[in-house]
Amino acid sequence: MSEDRAPVYVLGVNTGPHDGSAALLRDGELVAMVEQERLSRNRYARGEAPRDAIDACLVQAGIGWAELNRVAVGWDVPRLCEIEGVPYDEKEFREWLG
Repeated sequence: MSEDRAPVYVLGVNTGPHDGSAALLRDGELVAMVEQERLSRNRYARGEAPRDAIDACLVQAGIGWAELNRVAVGWDVPRLCEIEGVPYDEKEFREWLG
């Protein structure tokens, strides 16, 4: 990595109906990955936003939300909402994530 540019951070999030998790890359290299159930102690973390997993990844890297360049979600959330018969609201989804 060149010293004259900031690192690129990509947060990957699995937000499905169970097994939520997060992973963080810095310049394409894995920095941290955490399953939500390991932190909440709730097997499969059913219905939980992976907030604790996200926070753990950010803490491991020593950064905050503002330093993230991209967030990749491992589900087609609007389609999942459609299947479940609930309206999708992007603002509400972002708040749910943390």
